[in-house]
Amino acid sequence: MFALGSVLAYAACGRPPFGDESGYGVLYRIVHEEPDLEPLRELEPELADVVAACLDKDPEGRPTAAELLERAARHGPFTAPLWPAAISERLSERAAFAADVRLAALRARRRRRSHRQGGRPGRKARPRAGRDWRVTGRC
Repeated sequence: MFALGSVLAYAACGRPPFGDESGYGVLYRIVHEEPDLEPLRELEPELADVVAACLDKDPEGRPTAAELLERAARHGPFTAPLWPAAISERLSERAAFAADVRLAALRARRRRRSHRQGGRPGRKARPRAGRDWRVTGRC
């Protein structure tokens, strides 16, 4: 949430909320000072409140993703989809591809785990022939 607040502040104000000097100076201000949201407060006070909540020093004080989504939904009305059909189709395709990649990775992980256990789930692995460095203590 903190990163989202920083990005929103930068996008709305055109400058980082904690300044853009040296890394050490910015890190100090992140820890010890409040973000500079005055330009945003002048344009959109409600959005400035949301961004300020995202940039709360205490992580418990920051809104959850569900809370932000709920708050955004109250500021509708929005019609679905919010973007052209071509973009919606591409997003759907990419989401399906990402799900397929994730599923393939899970299957590969299971196959490797099964292979290490002797080839079949539930079956113990056979001891290896030859010297085993774990037994002798030598590599």
